[in-house]
Amino acid sequence: MQASTSNQGMFWEEARELFEEIVGWLDSPSVCGLEHSEIESKLLENGYELLRRLLQGYFDKRSGDEIEGECTGSDEANRTHKKKLSRKLTTIFGTVIANRIGYGGRKINSLTPLDAELNLPVEQHSHGLRQRVAVEVARSGFRETVGIIEKTTAVKIGKRQAEELAYYSACDFEEFYTQQQAQSSQLQETGEIVVISADGKGVVVRTEDLRADTQKRARETSKKLNKRITKGEKRITPSERKPVDNCARYLLNNANYLRYDHYLKVGLPIATGVIEGACRHLIKDRMDITGARWSLTGAEAVLRLRSLYISGDWDEYWRFHLQQEHQRNHLALYKDKKPF
Repeated sequence: MQASTSNQGMFWEEARELFEEIVGWLDSPSVCGLEHSEIESKLLENGYELLRRLLQGYFDKRSGDEIEGECTGSDEANRTHKKKLSRKLTTIFGTVIANRIGYGGRKINSLTPLDAELNLPVEQHSHGLRQRVAVEVARSGFRETVGIIEKTTAVKIGKRQAEELAYYSACDFEEFYTQQQAQSSQLQETGEIVVISADGKGVVVRTEDLRADTQKRARETSKKLNKRITKGEKRITPSERKPVDNCARYLLNNANYLRYDHYLKVGLPIATGVIEGACRHLIKDRMDITGARWSLTGAEAVLRLRSLYISGDWDEYWRFHLQQEHQRNHLALYKDKKPF
């Protein structure tokens, strides 16, 4: 890429203009009567706009520096038709416009190499904003997340947009841990043995998202009593007795594995407090919000993000996620995975 022959300073003129305005305002006598919180709020508001103008200036500079070249897609088609294209990108500082050269042809999709260089997302929201939403979704409800984004960034998003960004953010979860396991299996030395405890926690799922058999049982289940019974009276029908019999049968069949007295004698842990606490912290505290009803895809995305956040794998996962985004959204579209 060659340097632009245009005046390099022109890309930052709007940012410099606003910076001088901010400095002039701080230097004016009118500011002396304001409390520090008022100054802080004003600087934050203008600061977002200053950063947005700087980012816009950088995009304009990259657009001005872009040179035409040969562009061949993964379909082996050489795209000879060149056209200047524009797109919006909503960032944590506000919305900017990216102008770049699109390479296309008859009945083939257009490619934009500058998008690949900058790893721009397919959707309008930037990766920075996506990450901010994903972190908040892992900790709070979607409505709370929408409010937090409005207060801590220069943009507003809707609840549906927050849900979509959370879903996009969690899409590389399985691949990330598959890679982690593959890397750990290559280690020559092994560490301490890790014992895994497991437990289950129910999540309230919308009826239409239940599996077919579960959905059928949910519709047939009725919690209403046929009639009142007197205090202390207990009627057990065969269908009601069945789960009790199943439980007893399970205990009898697995009696050899339930020797808790022996386990305690040799110092082995038998308590389930650790895993139950994990279920509460990981699942119940986030998924059991009053009135929440989850779709399967939504619940899975949130639990994946929350587990990444709580386990301390977030930063490493996010780097992996951005690499995967670059691969599937850009490099995979070009011959030999090279935009030029």
